[in-house]
Parts: sequence; structure tokens; C-alpha cells
Amino acid sequence: MKEIRTSSVVVATAFETEELPADQVFLLTGYHPDTRMLAEAGVRVDEATLVPQHDPATLETSVPGLFLAGALVSGKQTSRIFIENGRFHGEAIVAAITSRALASARE
Repeated sequence: MKEIRTSSVVVATAFETEELPADQVFLLTGYHPDTRMLAEAGVRVDEATLVPQHDPATLETSVPGLFLAGALVSGKQTSRIFIENGRFHGEAIVAAITSRALASARE
């Protein structure tokens, strides 16, 4: 991935660069955390543990509107997140976004 834009993402292959429309982008960094993109987005990352700064209740990072899910939450200690507990990340994120939308609608 080269760039995330407001309503698209720019990806580069070995042959071309292409802009794809996107409402949302899910960052999947693999088994060993690669936090470079998070740092580039402005998320504070602990250098020793590679744990991105986030609210454990909502999984929102230090960048408003940017959430974490999966093993990335644990930095280098990826074995702390399994299907059994990581599956609740989506629920926490949706609850945080939904509560904001409801609060905003009431205003």
C-alpha cells in the first residue's frame, strides 16, 4: 500500500500503481507487528514493546478514529491475543463507533 486517502487507497504492484475506492481500510500487518504504518499515521508506539498507544476499552489509538484489532494490540507479545479473546475486538470497536454516532445524533 502506498497511500490511504479520504475515499480511496493507492496500491502498488510490481507492474502498476492503482487507486481503489475505499470507505474503510483494514490494516493487516501479519504475525510479527510492523508498526511503521501506524507510526506514519501518527500513532504513538512504544519502542521497546511495539505496543501502539490505545484505549483498551475501545481499542482506539492515539489518533482519533483509528482503531486496532487482533494481535497488533499486544505488540511483540502477539501470543496474548487468540481467537478466544481477539474476537471481541470487533465488538468493542463497533460499540465505540456506534455510541459516538448516537451521541452525535442526539446533539
